[in-house]
Amino acid sequence: MTAQDLTRRLARRRRELGMPYDALAASSGVSIPTLKRILTRPESDPTFSNVLAAADALGLDLILEPTATATEMRRRQAEKKAREGLRRVQATSGLETQALKDDELKELFEQAVHDWMAGSKNKLWAQ
Repeated sequence: MTAQDLTRRLARRRRELGMPYDALAASSGVSIPTLKRILTRPESDPTFSNVLAAADALGLDLILEPTATATEMRRRQAEKKAREGLRRVQATSGLETQALKDDELKELFEQAVHDWMAGSKNKLWAQ
């Protein structure tokens, strides 16, 4: 769920309850102008604390469920790291007119992903 989806759900719930902004503000501790900005402009990028307070006042839970397993997330990160490394190798190889073939690149990519997955989790997530 995106932040915009979340703010749309908050707005829909407020309308469903028939709750005026002043009642929501009193219940949530969030100012009326801030609530109006959050609920009428989904792209407004509200703070998490304001969204959480409004959701609670509207009787909504914010349940954070994984969209991918931990292994899938680590694999995505390993693939990202592998792509970054291969881009550097390709750039250097290209400059030296020793560009790699597609099958060689694929093999290097898979080996790099494997190495990242098997290595340190701290290094995997390091910028």
